[in-house]
Parts: sequence; structure tokens; C-alpha cells
Amino acid sequence: KWRISAEDFEKLLNLYYEIRGWNKEGIPTEDTIKNLDLKI
Repeated sequence: KWRISAEDFEKLLNLYYEIRGWNKEGIPTEDTIKNLDLKI
């Protein structure tokens, strides 16, 4: 079975969010919103 530590999971999750253009809470950053031409 595959297991990763909570620390490694946190690192991977932060990297995933960064790649997607999201902040650490999983919310798109202002730059991402502008790049996608979204209106809030």
C-alpha cells in the first residue's frame, strides 16, 4: 500500500495549488482570476 507522511502530503498539496494558480486555501489568486478574464 502507498503511504505518505502528513508533511509530504502538505508539500504536494501546496505544489498542486501553486501549479493551478491557487493560494494555500485552494482559492484562485488575483493573477489567476485576471488571466482567466473572470469577473468577481
